[in-house]
Amino acid sequence: MTNQEEYDHKNVSTDTQGRLTRAEFLKIITQAIHQGITELNLSNKRITKIPDEIAHLTNLRSLNLANNQITEIPPGIS
Repeated sequence: MTNQEEYDHKNVSTDTQGRLTRAEFLKIITQAIHQGITELNLSNKRITKIPDEIAHLTNLRSLNLANNQITEIPPGIS
């Protein structure tokens, strides 16, 4: 995956209720940092909280979190 590609969220593991787990979210962030990802699509993953570590994605230009249940944005990305 090059840094111009979007992370494919369709192959991401979820819990039994279809939610992206914190551990999996952190794994995605770590992988995206190492690969220099510029686009990250995590729409429809039933995410309720964005980890503070998302601020470490300094190459990120597009973050799609549509259709989740996020109630708060971490201070590092607001």
